[in-house]
Amino acid sequence: MELTEYKKQIIQSCRKALEASEQVAQQTIDQRITDATESDEEGWSDKYESKDEEMIEDSRQLEPHMDFLRQELVQLDSINEVGINAEVGKGAVVITDSIHFFIGVSIPFKVNGEDFMAISTNAPIYSVMKGKKEGDTFSFNGKNYKIKQLF
Repeated sequence: MELTEYKKQIIQSCRKALEASEQVAQQTIDQRITDATESDEEGWSDKYESKDEEMIEDSRQLEPHMDFLRQELVQLDSINEVGINAEVGKGAVVITDSIHFFIGVSIPFKVNGEDFMAISTNAPIYSVMKGKKEGDTFSFNGKNYKIKQLF
């Protein structure tokens, strides 16, 4: 398969993983709000005036996660799907001897049965691999990696 087509598949699979995570978070929020509106008033904690208030507050706690997922989707949209990277940077696909990385967002996903770990440019491991080229090695948390393919 041509590298640009493979990269498009990787980005599409990453997008699906982010969207699925966003959907699960939204369903959880919706369910908590529904539970709050349908609940009886027994069993609520002393911190809140009602069980409804407690459940709604629980759903609000998921909002930062939803915001994060939305920002990750925006980040993903900014990545050039057909660009081929000669060194590790945003948008790079990094195939090592032990794990496949995609640089730009943070979420694990699969492509054609292969595990990928999407990492952001803020991830500690990124700072170690940034600028590396195919054939280079790097170490992180006591583990050594060799870059077998980069695009």
